[in-house]
Amino acid sequence: MSEISDITLYAFWRSGASYRLRTALNLKKIVPNKNVHIDILKNEQRSEEYLAVNPAGIVPVLIVNSNGQQHTLYQSPAIIEFLDELHPEINPLLPKSLIERQKARAIVNIIACDISPLQSLKCGRKAVGDEGFLEWAAFWIVEGFQVLEKLLPETSGKYCIGDIVTVADVFLVPQVYNALRCKIDMNRFPNIHKIYENLMKIDEFIQASPEMQPQANL
Repeated sequence: MSEISDITLYAFWRSGASYRLRTALNLKKIVPNKNVHIDILKNEQRSEEYLAVNPAGIVPVLIVNSNGQQHTLYQSPAIIEFLDELHPEINPLLPKSLIERQKARAIVNIIACDISPLQSLKCGRKAVGDEGFLEWAAFWIVEGFQVLEKLLPETSGKYCIGDIVTVADVFLVPQVYNALRCKIDMNRFPNIHKIYENLMKIDEFIQASPEMQPQANL
């Protein structure tokens, strides 16, 4: 196994993708050596300095040193998969069953591919501007949640896949957080809401939440 050290996390405190990655880091018991806050409300992600780190101009990014060489890791789903492969013995994020692994990945993709890009600040601002953003985001979150709500009874127990925390839960919680910010009534989605409430009793999820980040109070 590669030795990983000197970890730097670039993130925005309220970003859903950053929230996912913070949760995965907590579950894997990995503490970054350095945290760099990128304020996307001030367009810091488009600065020359940050574009040199990530040409896509999005957060999060994880920079790691592996066997003396520095590597920049992009895209939260890929970074989380990397962390799970790095420490498979600590809170594995994929179920043992092949079918359940597929189900977990399907939930991840519904959130990461079908919901998150469309409700993002980047997409919403381009489509409707700042004034209409929350309504735009809420529309796409509801569209995706209607699908998830129908799928979860097949797989869920306390959490998305039975009673063990998986990568599906890591993605679900930040998406519910965004739904609540958009004033979506989660009583419309009792399966999702139940799982969210169960997960928010777990310290790794609590500590990763936006309100627990230093920038929340600035």
